[in-house]
Amino acid sequence: MKARGWRDLSVGERATVVGWAGFAAIALLAVVFYLLRYIILPFAVAAAFAYLAAPLIRRMRSGWRLPHWSAALIVFVGYLAIVFGLLVVAKNTIVPQLQGLFAMAPGNLHRLLVELFHGERLHVFGSTIEATAVSNRIVGAIAQSIRDPGRLIGVAGYGFGFITGFFLTLALLGYFLFQGPTLKRSTLWLVPPRFRETVATLSADVSPIVFGYVRGLLIIVVYATVVTWGVMRFVVNLPGAGVVSIAIGILEVVPFFGPILSMVLIGLVAAEHATTATIVAFAAFVTGLRVSIDQFVGPMVLGRVVSLPPPVIIFAFLAGATLYGPVGVLLAVPVAAAVKIVLRDIYGDTSATMDGTRRSRSSLASHS
Repeated sequence: MKARGWRDLSVGERATVVGWAGFAAIALLAVVFYLLRYIILPFAVAAAFAYLAAPLIRRMRSGWRLPHWSAALIVFVGYLAIVFGLLVVAKNTIVPQLQGLFAMAPGNLHRLLVELFHGERLHVFGSTIEATAVSNRIVGAIAQSIRDPGRLIGVAGYGFGFITGFFLTLALLGYFLFQGPTLKRSTLWLVPPRFRETVATLSADVSPIVFGYVRGLLIIVVYATVVTWGVMRFVVNLPGAGVVSIAIGILEVVPFFGPILSMVLIGLVAAEHATTATIVAFAAFVTGLRVSIDQFVGPMVLGRVVSLPPPVIIFAFLAGATLYGPVGVLLAVPVAAAVKIVLRDIYGDTSATMDGTRRSRSSLASHS
């Protein structure tokens, strides 16, 4: 019996073959992405900032009649100025605050344990736990871990990788800004000709979602950082306000675990003034900050750009962080939203949303 070739297959059979081939390609890309997740991080960060600057570059080209390279140069110099300013602030403010926090950490930990134990000793099931012994044990374990030669080599490797990734990100940012249109056309060329129009259409649908999501994340980080810094600096006057506020601003974009880590971080810093009342007050502050982001700031800056149910967003965050680390946290929700758009196009049901409801014609027209 003669083997059937591609031309002998029916349209339905060809669609099935193409579908399975596409699924295999996506699975292969996911595996490669996992293996190269740390290498991809500078590319993802640089691409995100270049993507945020794309509307500004287009506006300068159309409004000021500038060539693309001139507009990209202005934006790139602006980014470099921001980075230089942040480095100066870090050197003059954040580094001294970090040194102070590390110096006070053992004493703050002991005071926090004393407050939690309601005294130097805690009696549990006939056993006595001493705050001094626990704090000394923790500090000793950390010190021994730091003095471990293998760990020192690992820390040095991470430091070298961070510095290399930092300069690589700046170089990639410049490339993406200057070569953005060419890179877009080259990427589209990789798609088979018969699918290019469909991919271009889907990319146009996904583009505002990605842009709105990345912009919204940056606004949320800035909001959480500024509010935390204001409370720590002017309300309770705690040390290390700059370092802690930046850390909490970043943690607040991580669902579930972010607020918990923020509460622990503030508790350690506030341990110098630890009382039951202050611990409760800081827990209430972290909770209120999370509620304000979820109920007011988040919906206001994101709106309905990412129309995904909250459980899907939480799952995407956790799955992305577990599989791909920081890159997964950055790309989890945009990828989930893009998958939803692609599936909606494949199913041919452009009026249905993920929660099962249907959008009105006016809503569809406003998104087109």
